[in-house]
Amino acid sequence: HHTVGPTRAVPPGTASTTRQFWLLWAVLCLNVSAGIGVLGMASPMIQEIFSGRVSASAAAGFAGLLSLFNIGGRIFWASLSDHVGRKATYAVFFALGMALYASVPFAGQSGSLPLFVALFCAILTMYGGGFATIPAYLADLFGVTYVGAIHGRLLTAWSTAGILGPVLVNY
Repeated sequence: HHTVGPTRAVPPGTASTTRQFWLLWAVLCLNVSAGIGVLGMASPMIQEIFSGRVSASAAAGFAGLLSLFNIGGRIFWASLSDHVGRKATYAVFFALGMALYASVPFAGQSGSLPLFVALFCAILTMYGGGFATIPAYLADLFGVTYVGAIHGRLLTAWSTAGILGPVLVNY
């Protein structure tokens, strides 16, 4: 029997049977569903919500801006997780992510384009950060020996989210 923790070399077959693996799988799936869903719908969404105020080219610029925040989030959140811990970082993703998503309809109804853009930029930092931080989290839990193979299994959450994200956001 393998002990979960950074000092052990937990094989992929064992790691993928643990509660920790499946909780991370679920969190990554939610994170990626949200991120992919937003990126896929950013341009039409901002044009529809702010009809007449946002041109097609400005909406494309919004999608590009979100991509930059995705990249920045990978660096920011992964670096922060080295200092505050992976669990705390993912707790922030979960809690702050829900609060930001809950604020989006208010921003749209209020007609505040800057608030709307800022909310989605913050959300996209967590999308990038969640993806960039997960390998280190896996190494913390299961050791570094098999982290690549375990990460490969965890990426099935990404595949699942690639289908769920756009479907949920379109709905």
